Amino acid sequence: MSSDTVDMEQLTALAPLYRKMRMGTHIGRLNEPVLWANLEANYDEYARLFRALGYQLGMDPRGFAWLDEERDAAVDETRLTKGVRTLAVMIATLFDYQASVGRSLHAFIDWRIDDQLLAHVLESQREALANVEISSVDAMRDQLRTATNWGFSIQEKTQWKLLPSVSRFTDSYLDLVERLDAVNGRHVDDEDDRA
Repeated sequence: MSSDTVDMEQLTALAPLYRKMRMGTHIGRLNEPVLWANLEANYDEYARLFRALGYQLGMDPRGFAWLDEERDAAVDETRLTKGVRTLAVMIATLFDYQASVGRSLHAFIDWRIDDQLLAHVLESQREALANVEISSVDAMRDQLRTATNWGFSIQEKTQWKLLPSVSRFTDSYLDLVERLDAVNGRHVDDEDDRA
């Protein structure tokens, strides 16, 4: 089969994958194991098909995948929808709070996010959350439901669990910190020397 031809018979999960992913949902081992298995096994075929449709299929070795629309290089990549920005701020405040109480940020997939934790985050991060119009635990729960719809979390009864796809946010935060440090003439090693 030529490199431009797609073997459609292998793509048994195409309809649900495309429907979910074009709406921004991240498909992963933990939130969509059946879809993930077919996507992982047939990655090259899916990538070729999605590329022909104007999308770029991203797959992270931490176990999640997403679709991005192919963009002209001149398009500003920093533009975010209000929903993505709101979710990003809420996730950042959650990470900031967890760091302030000594929780391992690398173990975020083990955190259990319940109303008590949300109330603590809201209290300690009220100003940052107000900037994205989050002023209650109910509004934070709404954001977690959005995160679930987009494949960043799963709900387990009355609590949520973050999924590896949250790494897309944390990777962006780390990249931003590195760029800010470079602008300010600091290096990560400088921080280590002061410790």
